Amino acid sequence: MNDSALESTPPADAGTERSARTKAYAWTLLLVAFVVTLIVLAAANTRRVTISWVVADAKTPLVFIVVAAGVLGWLAGITTSAVIRHRARHRPRHRIRRHKGQDRTQRQ
Repeated sequence: MNDSALESTPPADAGTERSARTKAYAWTLLLVAFVVTLIVLAAANTRRVTISWVVADAKTPLVFIVVAAGVLGWLAGITTSAVIRHRARHRPRHRIRRHKGQDRTQRQ
């Protein structure tokens, strides 16, 4: 086996590894706190409320309204992020497209 290939990769910095681990633990702690908060919110809001639609009214537990609003907001955030990322990576076609005679005039 060639030892020079193994030596060409730099060793991982202990400070960088510690920072990455700390960041991972912080995100995990934040996620656990968020899930616990959602469970407490769901348990505290079990009473039924009336939702007034344009054509009718409906009675539903408040927790379902909160969860549905959260899921819709999450999906809207993901969709917005994907659209912005797509537009940032790809130029609009009308800016890339060249006219047929443009290349000839630039060469002359």
